[in-house]
Amino acid sequence: MLAAAWLTAGATAGLLFGAIIRAWYAHKAFGTQAGHLDLLKQQREDEQGLRKQEVTVLSLRAQEMRDLRAGRESVDGLVSAVAAAAAAIAASG
Repeated sequence: MLAAAWLTAGATAGLLFGAIIRAWYAHKAFGTQAGHLDLLKQQREDEQGLRKQEVTVLSLRAQEMRDLRAGRESVDGLVSAVAAAAAAIAASG
């Protein structure tokens, strides 16, 4: 009977030791995952900053294109007016 009690106590101690080892590894793995999570958060913030910069650059380019188009339309109108004036002078002369 005493041997059975010692055997049960030994088995319980073995299970306790195994549980402690598993808890230590789980804690270590959690710390590693937390570090990876921090890295992913930083990458996301960096990407958001880059996207904001890209939006700013694209907005500036769009405005530049609109300005160029407006300038070209003004030049085209001026060229048409000069051509019409030249045609009127040629017709009257």
